[in-house]
Amino acid sequence: MTKALDLDRDHLYTAGFMGMDNMRRPQGNGVEQADTSGWMALFARHMVKIARELGQEEAAREYEARYEEIAAAINAQLWNAEDGFYYDRDWDGHLQEVSYVGLIPFIAGVADKAQATHIVEHLRDTNELWSAHGIRSLSAASTYYEPGYSKTGWKNSNWRGPIWMPINYLLVQALTEHDPVVAEELRENLVTTVEESWQRTNHFFEYFDAETGEGLGADHQTGWTALVANLIEERWPSNR
Repeated sequence: MTKALDLDRDHLYTAGFMGMDNMRRPQGNGVEQADTSGWMALFARHMVKIARELGQEEAAREYEARYEEIAAAINAQLWNAEDGFYYDRDWDGHLQEVSYVGLIPFIAGVADKAQATHIVEHLRDTNELWSAHGIRSLSAASTYYEPGYSKTGWKNSNWRGPIWMPINYLLVQALTEHDPVVAEELRENLVTTVEESWQRTNHFFEYFDAETGEGLGADHQTGWTALVANLIEERWPSNR
């Protein structure tokens, strides 16, 4: 499977739209995706932990080497030093859209301290990714930004601006290592958004309008919006 995703064997991966239905992606030849590559790095990191828990040190070393190869390739080819962000790439260069795509390598832990600082700057910028309701899926500065339901042909699954809980949850975890204050502010924004939506509607929505916090999409999305329970328990653990 991994060979099919890395046809040129350069430790970078490509796998279509990766579930983000209407996110802009490069087309044509030489495509390498920041999010797919970041996910592969994250999976390798977790395989290291699993192998060590099982006492399989040789397997752990193999997965660790794989992680280092992927991380090095991401930083060498998908990091844009001028913008301070990770981007998809094709033979013509980087597709420079600040979005969830470029946050997956950060979640995977491949960013060094300086790179992480730049990523957090993008996250904290209210003109880009930071919203009172969570981290936007696409920068508000993009010409493609649509904070709620899309008006460009994608009605029920818009990744050009709205807040999606799974990525936001992982961002809270990643930010805790780099900037705990920002992590806690994001946590509170997410909990408040879901709670207020629940109080109004008694539903857990699929995603949320980046400007109003309105719940959108499927209205029974306990599969991932219920991650709000984890956010609450991690910060305010109940007495057992």
